[in-house]
Amino acid sequence: MKKIFFSLLFVAIGLSCYALKGDVNGDGYVTSSDVTALYSYLLNDDSSNLANGDVDGDGYITSSDVTCVYNILLYGYEPEITTYTVNGVSFNMIKVDGGTFMMGALEGDNLALEDEFPRHQVTLSSFAIGQTEVTQALWQAVMGSNPSQHVGNNLPVDYVSWNECQEFVTRLNAMTGRNFRLPTESEWEFAARGGNMSKGYLYSGSNNVDDVAWHTNNSGRLSQPVATKAPNELGIYDMSGNIQELCYDWYADQYPSEPQTNPTGPNTGIARITRGGCWAWYTTDYCRVTFRDNALVDEHKSYIGLRLAEGPIAIKVFSVGGAVFNMIKVDGGTFMMGAPDSDTEAYALERPAHQVTLSDYWIGETEVTEALWKAVMEVDEVSYSIGDYFPIRFVTWDQCLEFTQRLSQITGLNFTLPTEAQWEFAARGGNLSHGYLYSGGNNLDDVAWYAGNSDGEIQLVATKNPNELGIYDMCGNVLEWCLDEIYNYTAEPQVDPTHPNLTFNKMLRSSAWADVAKDCRLTTRWQTNGCSMWIGLRIAIND
Repeated sequence: MKKIFFSLLFVAIGLSCYALKGDVNGDGYVTSSDVTALYSYLLNDDSSNLANGDVDGDGYITSSDVTCVYNILLYGYEPEITTYTVNGVSFNMIKVDGGTFMMGALEGDNLALEDEFPRHQVTLSSFAIGQTEVTQALWQAVMGSNPSQHVGNNLPVDYVSWNECQEFVTRLNAMTGRNFRLPTESEWEFAARGGNMSKGYLYSGSNNVDDVAWHTNNSGRLSQPVATKAPNELGIYDMSGNIQELCYDWYADQYPSEPQTNPTGPNTGIARITRGGCWAWYTTDYCRVTFRDNALVDEHKSYIGLRLAEGPIAIKVFSVGGAVFNMIKVDGGTFMMGAPDSDTEAYALERPAHQVTLSDYWIGETEVTEALWKAVMEVDEVSYSIGDYFPIRFVTWDQCLEFTQRLSQITGLNFTLPTEAQWEFAARGGNLSHGYLYSGGNNLDDVAWYAGNSDGEIQLVATKNPNELGIYDMCGNVLEWCLDEIYNYTAEPQVDPTHPNLTFNKMLRSSAWADVAKDCRLTTRWQTNGCSMWIGLRIAIND
């Protein structure tokens, strides 16, 4: 006989529709009587009513079916919850089905601040988000320490910076083999509103703030254990209170007015977005689902923590030894590689133009910096150092391979140098290419550091405009090693081409701060067998 030992307290909720999931007794409603019916089946080991009693569809009537009915009663539907465990600590992720919503505050909302406008349309793909904020127990399990000012295993972790959250996520992903990250601001607000189940509440889950949020007037001005207030329409807790939550996006003081699809915010900024109310605010106005705030990337506050997300986003953020770097998703596609016959400045090595088809991959948003090189290679100094946020240089091809191998071991992912074809497709802007002469524009001064504007010196990464994919410096600053050996193009179509490293000379792409404009074209190719002050690297991940 199957037995279960837990009790459920239900509010009188009735949900009625034809062939309703959870309607175990077949009366057209989902109520506590359906739980009673399931208890009866379990206690009597009765599977005669399998069609109605097997709520979770696994072919059996078990206690998990009771849990499903409980979720339907509590949330109005059955959330799709996935549980993960790290070093004995479990956490839940809830699926949020994609949809379209209006983000930001309504015109005329007297409670709204200026940065909550303009209200604009956002369309999101499906993603997953943490059912609760990251707890101190989970942070301890991943990081081996607990920085929080208010201490307790089931309290949300606090006093963590945006940069430290990237380190946490990087380690968590290496432990789980997943791709967890911070939510984008639009994902956060969509989830806080209840996604496609939204009832339009002022706060996340209710129009009564005390039902769903810990705030200054009911918290004793301390953070509280997660999931001790009511959840929202999706079964997510504490999105209007307890602690503020860091998001991926850079902060801007107003939204774009145009419709957006899977937005990731501005390309640059000074501070990162934080969302949600918290125990510290003096007014519950800041618990509204549209309220926005921000924090510097290295800022620590006792009311700031994080919530995890996972799903389709074109950027992966990593942190190794405190050095943060981004990888940009490049969707596969077909393009013409090399210089066209009409390009009178092209060298013979750039021809013939030929068709290349590539699979999906990821590529560095910037060149590898001195800070990242030191963190991965575990060295305190590098030769000819300029500063942590300048490109590493004076590195050989073999040293770069060692760097990618070490980074792969740290992260559990397959980092490598990009093939030459991957480099050129990304430089062109991938499937979003506008056909520019340089990577990101036809005006070289806008997108590249070169002889005409660098004053003969290497420059900080990401200080010129990015290209169509949000990638920086692919036509200037330093030359970049590719995986391929030196080879000549042929006219035949290619699919994911690689060129074995059988010769001494390897391919380089991009151009350097000392190069003339002609050599900054995105089809320019170089080859060498050594290293110099002009040579660095950019990294890739193959899906």
